[in-house]
Amino acid sequence: DGRILMSYVPKEDMTTLCVCISEDNGKTWPDSSKLIVEDRPEHNTISYPRCVQMDDGSILMVYSSSLKSKKERFIHSAQFSV
Repeated sequence: DGRILMSYVPKEDMTTLCVCISEDNGKTWPDSSKLIVEDRPEHNTISYPRCVQMDDGSILMVYSSSLKSKKERFIHSAQFSV
């Protein structure tokens, strides 16, 4: 539909994964469009979010995280609509 979706991990909270939507070709990213996709306080960091739009219009996101012990890494996915 012409909107642009950006996935990111805020540097002030590396355990939260967010998306934000621009409706003006990336010129602005209104706070009102921010969506928290995951909040994993038991993890040390969430990183490398990647998104793809599926045939049905939903968004599939894949990302990694590590536990606070940093000995284990995990790969997660989330599917949602905006």
